Amino acid sequence: MKKIIYILVLSLFVFNCSKSDDDNSSESCNTFLECNDGSTWIMDSDGVINLWRINNNKNNLIELWDYFSVEECYNYSRIGESDGLTITENTKDKLVIKNDYGSGDIETLTFSIVNGELKIVYGITDSSETYEDTLVLQETTIDVDKLTICT
Repeated sequence: MKKIIYILVLSLFVFNCSKSDDDNSSESCNTFLECNDGSTWIMDSDGVINLWRINNNKNNLIELWDYFSVEECYNYSRIGESDGLTITENTKDKLVIKNDYGSGDIETLTFSIVNGELKIVYGITDSSETYEDTLVLQETTIDVDKLTICT
């Protein structure tokens, strides 16, 4: 009887404690960059294709690929803190990047995931007015490392 109780207690312990921390990946990250590192997003508007990859790397935060149908290649660029940008917020749900041009002009990019889509709010403020535009991108499995880059 002691063996049966021992086996029952041991099996309860094993099955209750065997849940991996990776079972819920959203709990294993603390910032937007950590939670979305390596994710790739696409916006296809009237044949103009824009791809964005988020990186948990301050000097290479965002990589961008823009498709040029005439040349059948992608123009590549990237943005990061080494370009004069500053991360002003990097919470689990939001990333805000700011570029202060020093003349009163301030540019911001605010990233968030809303209903499974990447929402990017682009804002620019100068001494007299503020302009804002919103982009919405879908997640994609396109391997951006294999794209043909324009020369």
